[in-house]
Amino acid sequence: MIIGLRNLLWIFFGVGLAIFCKPTSVFAAAVTHTISIENMMFNPVELTVTAGDTIIWVNKDLVPHTVTSEKKIFDSKIISPEKSWKIHTHKKGFFSYKCLFHPEMKASFTVK
Repeated sequence: MIIGLRNLLWIFFGVGLAIFCKPTSVFAAAVTHTISIENMMFNPVELTVTAGDTIIWVNKDLVPHTVTSEKKIFDSKIISPEKSWKIHTHKKGFFSYKCLFHPEMKASFTVK
């Protein structure tokens, strides 16, 4: 069997790529972000995440709180002290939220 010069070059090129190129993932791994509820505040007040990430709110206050979307897209219901609540982000956009028990407690996150 005779291998043509063009085929031989493609073989060497392919082997070279296989040896010298590091494969990379097209998709980034999902990340978990934590927002603490402490001293009657959400911390951080603003957060940017990637679609597919998870956000966890941890109540470190002595009183219950909620994480309720201003547009009623999500609602944690009651998060008791030392408890948490989480969501998995899928929809891109800007989301503002507040605590229903303490309406002055406001924050937001952006999903890219």
